[in-house]
Amino acid sequence: MSDKLADEYRNQIRLQMHEEANRRLQEVIDPREDARVLALSLVELVKESDFTDQEEGIHPDLIPSLMARLGDVRASLTGHGGALTVREGEIEDDDFVKLVVGLDGACVACGAAPNTLTQIQTDLLFDGTIKTIESTSQKISTQVRRLTTGSARDYIMMAALGVLVIYLLLEVMI
Repeated sequence: MSDKLADEYRNQIRLQMHEEANRRLQEVIDPREDARVLALSLVELVKESDFTDQEEGIHPDLIPSLMARLGDVRASLTGHGGALTVREGEIEDDDFVKLVVGLDGACVACGAAPNTLTQIQTDLLFDGTIKTIESTSQKISTQVRRLTTGSARDYIMMAALGVLVIYLLLEVMI
């Protein structure tokens, strides 16, 4: 009986959250601008972006186009004064986009940031153009996993390297 009650409560809260998100978004979103950026090709926006220059290189419509594709999580981003960032982007097979995204502003400090990134991934993957989307932390995790071979010698070497880096950092600070 308690599982059924918990499920009912969960569904009611989910509906209330969705309604509140929609209400908040209607206050700040321009439907014409959303329609304009939704009509743009993500493939072209990524092609026209230079991800080595995070300040000036990213096409000015890329982030708004991605934000317009988000569901309820968009209300959290706009409500916090934070935003979605794109760290890397590339085109695969001429018509699929691969992105590495992150958060900035108040979203970084929010305790819900990992869940926010997960929901962003879920929402953006519904777009048939986006093939792969990773968060910055996932990208780092993938690179670290490549270093892990299962060999005890490699782990001992990495631990020694970590101790050396910490020692050097402490020496510089003192």
